Amino acid sequence: MSKEELLKIISKGAELLNLEFTNEVSDQIVQYSNGLPSICHQLCLNCCFSLGITETLKEKIIIDVKILEKAILSYIDNESDTIKSSFEKAFKQKKTQKFNNCELILNALSNYNFEDGATVGDIFQTIKRKEPRYPRGNLTNYLTQLQTKEYGSIISFNKDTGHYIFSNPFY
Repeated sequence: MSKEELLKIISKGAELLNLEFTNEVSDQIVQYSNGLPSICHQLCLNCCFSLGITETLKEKIIIDVKILEKAILSYIDNESDTIKSSFEKAFKQKKTQKFNNCELILNALSNYNFEDGATVGDIFQTIKRKEPRYPRGNLTNYLTQLQTKEYGSIISFNKDTGHYIFSNPFY
């Protein structure tokens, strides 16, 4: 979903419950949702749960960053098995190799903004600072594999920008 559509989810729910999400909180929820309405809904719901809100309020309450932080921690806690499983798949090496390719790639990618990601060249240069003899062929091969379910679908490729990003901003 677009940013505007996700913001409508937030504002509609806030209106129905007599809440007010600060602009900063709304923007962060949209950012963490990564276009997925289910994450948007869950983060908003977790904000309500952290305040004990289960029905429409008589007086408006403002949802601030501290409340969102609790909601995010709750989300991560609930999703921890899924997240852990994805990383276990990514880090499982089929055979002994000179380089721990997936770990090097994911570590390098984590140095970049999760919304923007990084190009192959960016990732390669970051890896080369740690492993000067790292072959570029390994990088292109494992970037492709890290997009598959077998490797946890941890990253995705944005064809429009030519950048690789984490498929889930909570990674």
